[in-house]
Amino acid sequence: ITVTVAIGDYLRTFSYTIGAIPIESMTLYNAETQTELDSTISLTRGGILKVSAVINPVNASLKEVSYNIFADIPNYGRYVSIDSNGTLKISDNAPFGMEIFLSATAMHKSTGSYKIVVEQIPVESVMLTSEYSYIENAIISLEAYVYPEKADIESTTYKIVNEAPGVFISGNRLFASNNAVADSYVEVVAVVNGVQSNKLVIYIVEDISDTVLPSDDETPATDEFEYITSDNRQVVGKNSEQGAND
Repeated sequence: ITVTVAIGDYLRTFSYTIGAIPIESMTLYNAETQTELDSTISLTRGGILKVSAVINPVNASLKEVSYNIFADIPNYGRYVSIDSNGTLKISDNAPFGMEIFLSATAMHKSTGSYKIVVEQIPVESVMLTSEYSYIENAIISLEAYVYPEKADIESTTYKIVNEAPGVFISGNRLFASNNAVADSYVEVVAVVNGVQSNKLVIYIVEDISDTVLPSDDETPATDEFEYITSDNRQVVGKNSEQGAND
């Protein structure tokens, strides 16, 4: 910049050079909590992290901040993205254990690298239930409820864990054939990500209208029997002419 000063007969010209104020350091912060990011951060599938760059000194010359991500897997852009505002998103199908490296750059100055790890929400417990009692040649559906609800489920297996002739399971469907033994019972469990559920006890009776009381050791007796819908027990009818939904 050139400045000329004229006072009466006095005339003098001054020249000044204005340089950019350099950035000394940059740090990434969580834009929502206004706290500095840890060097390693855990996110889950579908997770969102909003970041902002804090620059020192505050009056440093700055045009814009660019946010950068990198992961050492092919086509990592399918699993993670970050926009110009610093909003980072993890996809719903990102591989568990995936490591993402985040940094920011401004005026040829960069932050350090922050590592983001895609973590799996583990299954803590499983509750197995069934919707209907069933009869011969009919099928009931089993359902496994997991806690926490947002747990990442990789595998669910249903299986019979006692001797139950004539009773079969496929997926979450339980079936009593003509060879199922009346006045017996079947025990079923679900295993989700290696975590086993409660043991669901379902009784098989000759006629759904008959009543039989379970004995003290929870094996079926041959006397009266009635519908039991609590304590994980249900009535199962065999050779009944009633419909499965009756």
